[in-house]
Amino acid sequence: MTEFKYSLDKSSKKYICPSCGKKRFVRYCNQVTYEYLDEAFGRCDRETSCGYQNNPKQKESIAIVNIEKINIIPDFIDPLLVKQSLKKYCNNNFVKFLHKHFSKEEVENCIAKYKIGTSKHWEGATVFWQINQFQKVHTGKIILFDEITGKRVKIPFPHINWVHKKINKDKFNLMQCLYGLHLLKTIIAIQLQLLNLKKRQ
Repeated sequence: MTEFKYSLDKSSKKYICPSCGKKRFVRYCNQVTYEYLDEAFGRCDRETSCGYQNNPKQKESIAIVNIEKINIIPDFIDPLLVKQSLKKYCNNNFVKFLHKHFSKEEVENCIAKYKIGTSKHWEGATVFWQINQFQKVHTGKIILFDEITGKRVKIPFPHINWVHKKINKDKFNLMQCLYGLHLLKTIIAIQLQLLNLKKRQ
């Protein structure tokens, strides 16, 4: 069975359409790595009122045979990169925006909890690390925000990139995880502590 390498995401996820601004946009993803393409590639569900559609070049086709049974060993990123990014928040537009609306303690707690980093890819950019419950770093999403509005910079193009694409590692096998998954052990530990306290009472 031969299929295109890229296809529209079959999940129920919807994103902001770059044309009409409504959350009705379905993005294209790679059928092997399940990685989303740049956010400009996709189709708006508002076919009559918007009709935006941007297809990737379908020159590549691949043979897919029971792809769900293929065990792809994921690559991970050196946690040292995460540690190195946890600084220079005076140059981080997203963090500067947070400081205008929340207390210093609240912002610092949020940064530490979610391991929000600073990226040099664009001046003022932020990196959101995808770290699993075993503290393995899957990748990092680099986004440039506007310091004043707190919104993503989309002009002259959407300023979004990925750390695994920037480290020049050949054939990086990406398997994404939920953002904030590294907090799972902490949440479970707190729940167990509360459960023990109730038992003692």
